[in-house]
Amino acid sequence: QMFKAVQRIYGVAVNSLNIEDLTLKTSVKKFYILHDEKDRIIPFAYSEEIAAKNQKVQLLKLHNTGHYKMLWHQEALLKIDTIISA
Repeated sequence: QMFKAVQRIYGVAVNSLNIEDLTLKTSVKKFYILHDEKDRIIPFAYSEEIAAKNQKVQLLKLHNTGHYKMLWHQEALLKIDTIISA
């Protein structure tokens, strides 16, 4: 459902999205990237590069959540709750 929503809102399929371009081109004022430091699918350095190039991006490092497990991992959910509650 999330992938369909992204495609509907941005007009681009998720698998062709370039997050760096998206953060620079959109009017969204703040982006949060949650990324496990030992992600085996996408290197953590990728998110570090994006955050370093764009002041709108805040990188939140996760630990032992992997790439997919972060969607329901307690550490990720607590960070999201903190963002939403702020």
